[in-house]
Amino acid sequence: MQFVFAGNDVEGLRYGVIDTPEKYWLEWKEPSNVADPLDRALLQMCSKPRLLELIHNFIVLELDPVS
Repeated sequence: MQFVFAGNDVEGLRYGVIDTPEKYWLEWKEPSNVADPLDRALLQMCSKPRLLELIHNFIVLELDPVS
């Protein structure tokens, strides 16, 4: 499973996973002192502890059963 990020300096960052339609992508919303919306979201989401937490707790991998 892969995260997909799309962002710019004006609108900030939106994220989803592969095959998620763009209308369902989410915006990261967490208070911060960083003024630039893109930098703020990248610093918050891509810090090592946070990224590992997102991968561990919120990405589901569905495997086909072995016959």
